[in-house]
Amino acid sequence: MNEIRLPNELPDVTAMTPVQAAEYAYDLESRILAAQKAFDAMLGPIVNAAQEARAKVKEAIVAAGGKALPSESWDITLVTTKERAKYVSVLRQLETLIPEAEYKQAVYLWQPEPAWKADLRKLDALAKKYGGKIADIVREGSPAIESGSGRLVIEPKQKSITKEQNNAKD
Repeated sequence: MNEIRLPNELPDVTAMTPVQAAEYAYDLESRILAAQKAFDAMLGPIVNAAQEARAKVKEAIVAAGGKALPSESWDITLVTTKERAKYVSVLRQLETLIPEAEYKQAVYLWQPEPAWKADLRKLDALAKKYGGKIADIVREGSPAIESGSGRLVIEPKQKSITKEQNNAKD
């Protein structure tokens, strides 16, 4: 790897002319860029190996149909995010079932380009408030869907300390 050679003491930039400062900045930035390229080249195989290992773990979790891989010393979890779809065509059924003011706050026509929008927090509040058919329409019109393939989290397990061990420390 290319070695970055810096003087033991950095010069006083404030004493430099603007042209000298520009030359100095260019020289240092060139050294930094060369060092970064060398470092990236050195880390490339390591990064690839880590990605392959993570892919294997993720594949094992998905193949087992789970969200985690059992281990005594590691927490290995596949974290997926859930988003909610908004099917306004379904949600518009609420228009005749709830008061107009509440409906217009939850499902509305967005301007300047006309497009139907839905506010999930307000829809959830309506589902909770009215229940029954209203809740069914909200569930059908805004279902939770998994997004992406998930993020793999690998962390060492925290050792739990018993009361006796904790008291022994004191």
